Amino acid sequence: MSGPNLRQRIEQNVFCALTPSIGHNVISAYTSRLVASNIDPFLLARNLFSSSIISDECYRTVTDRHCGMTATQRLEYLVHTIRGSVKTKPHVFRQFLSVLFNLEDTVGIALAEEMITAYEVQEAVELQDSLHLQAHTIQSMVDDTMEKILKWQETRRNTIEKLDDLADFAKRYWNISLLAFGIVITLVGMTLMIEIVLPLVLIISFIVRSAAGILVSRINYIEANEYVNREKSDKNEVIKYLNKLRDIETAANYPVSLNAKDFLQIFSKIHPHENGSSILDIVEGIASTLIEFLPCGTDPVIRLNTRLRKELDIVCKKIKAL
Repeated sequence: MSGPNLRQRIEQNVFCALTPSIGHNVISAYTSRLVASNIDPFLLARNLFSSSIISDECYRTVTDRHCGMTATQRLEYLVHTIRGSVKTKPHVFRQFLSVLFNLEDTVGIALAEEMITAYEVQEAVELQDSLHLQAHTIQSMVDDTMEKILKWQETRRNTIEKLDDLADFAKRYWNISLLAFGIVITLVGMTLMIEIVLPLVLIISFIVRSAAGILVSRINYIEANEYVNREKSDKNEVIKYLNKLRDIETAANYPVSLNAKDFLQIFSKIHPHENGSSILDIVEGIASTLIEFLPCGTDPVIRLNTRLRKELDIVCKKIKAL
């Protein structure tokens, strides 16, 4: 295999490692061959150190010519160090192969080619295993999805059947359902009427009746007060005019004493059919009687009687106006 192709494989394929363990496994498998390859450990250490693959301490240990280590031991130390680095840093494996290739050593190039081939084979195996695993996972997901779809279809079919049965039931018992619904609404309405509307109507009726009773009581009270006040006023007027009649009777020297009993007797003689009349009617009748009994003339007594008649006329008019 030509050098550029090998370099391309090293730079491309190894750089795209699937897992860090591939490089470590390859180096572990080729450790004995690398140690027995008789590659110059000093040249290899210098190139590895230049590529920052090994530390300064490792480089000084390997290149110390007075440490008493053989070339095989130096190579073994280098390979052991690289194998430990590859385990945590996968890119070190690619750098190590590049160093082997750049040594331009026939053995190193051959080992690099074998190691990259082994790497590619193991990578292909792992890739195939990964693809198989992914395919198995995808197949499992597909199977689960198909199973869920089948279950969903079964559930959908059962649901449709139940809906069809329910529709048939609704068609058969629509009138009964409507009647039941009407009964329920009626019962609810009656319940609301009994529990809410009827008590509300009773409360409003009670309030209206109470207000009406209070209003009627107030009106009756006002009318009663007006009646009492009117009776008091009438009584006062009667007393005033009785006193006036008494004064007239005294002035005219009328022989009849103006007391209540005489009033009734005189009035009963004049108006025997009005014994049940009010006191105002009695006073009016007495005044009229006095007017009839008072004579008219030109002598002084008669002139006085004439004046008294005029006053009695005024009294009668006022009494009638009460």
